[in-house]
Amino acid sequence: MEPRQLPRAPLPRCAGAGHGRVRSAAFPAGFPLARVAGAALQPDGHCPVSGGQRSSHARRAPVLAAVGTGRTSPPLAAEEAQHSLRSTGYSEVIVVVGGCERVGGFNLPYTECYDPVTGEWKSLAKLPEFTKSEYAVCALRNDILVSGGRINSRDVWIYNSQLNIWIRVASLNKGRWRHKMAVLLGKVYVVGGYDGQNRLSSVECYDSFSNRWTEVAPLKEAVSSPAVTSCVGKLFVIGGGPDDNTCSDKVQSYDPDTNSWLLRATIPIAKRCITAVSLNNLIYVAGGLTKAIYCYDPIEDYWMHVQNTFSRQENCGMSVCNGKIYILGGRRENGEATDTILCYDPATGIITGVAAMPRPVSYHGCVTIHRYNEKGFKL
Repeated sequence: MEPRQLPRAPLPRCAGAGHGRVRSAAFPAGFPLARVAGAALQPDGHCPVSGGQRSSHARRAPVLAAVGTGRTSPPLAAEEAQHSLRSTGYSEVIVVVGGCERVGGFNLPYTECYDPVTGEWKSLAKLPEFTKSEYAVCALRNDILVSGGRINSRDVWIYNSQLNIWIRVASLNKGRWRHKMAVLLGKVYVVGGYDGQNRLSSVECYDSFSNRWTEVAPLKEAVSSPAVTSCVGKLFVIGGGPDDNTCSDKVQSYDPDTNSWLLRATIPIAKRCITAVSLNNLIYVAGGLTKAIYCYDPIEDYWMHVQNTFSRQENCGMSVCNGKIYILGGRRENGEATDTILCYDPATGIITGVAAMPRPVSYHGCVTIHRYNEKGFKL
């Protein structure tokens, strides 16, 4: 079957880029675009602000189709996808895991989910061993993993969203904190971090079926606090800190087929404590005590500045929900956490303040899962 090209409006040339547009994403006709990956581990074996900012290159990007119906269908508009999803009894929610209110402050035990459509917050089972900090969080299918933490923890926990419980699973081979996790082709990757003495180049891969971590090829440059996400079948490690005093602008790309890393086009600004998400074959990066939101096209291999947030922040949460990018909390320049939630819509280029979190938080995990809303069943 010939791949069907999804239309996208041309983008302006980025300074220093060798290409003037983003390549359209190709998917087989009728392919359902589900934003979930991986496999769940069985217990046995994600204040309104008036107005908004529009980016200078607002574009119409392809959007996610509804999931959960078991049928193939063409891509839908974000609103149609959300309506179709909710009609099955499911909705996308953003889950915020742990974090702290300020550096050196009390580590929060809370796991809470936020529904951007209704604005409701719900409390979930509290995070085990919440006395740790600077751990990594990611979503695997519809469950949530938490790994590592200060100091040199090897512990890994999975939150089972169906049972609303935390389950301890196989430990990391190498204890670490200030690392990141991401899911690529159904497997979880733990990347880099810090062991109290050195930045780590170590990368581990978790197979939920065998409940085992294995070492894969190490990073080309050891970093802590980078941005990590998967996109177009590869893992991307962006920026981070190679030591206490410097930040990296390198983009390291991992190919699971060859178990090797390549360096790609550098991010325009060298930063650590940044966060990344992928949406429609593009990567978006925020944080690092800057206002800038950058977008990276891994196919054309170039960066562009797409929008600004309302304040400088780092260690913020970032997640894709209902086809939009949400930025939650983070630490400001004065070291205090914020409770703001921003929503950036790449289709229109508009960023708005949409709500407040239950409390200020930074260094937290932030992922999106699906929640079933049938009466009598609540997370």
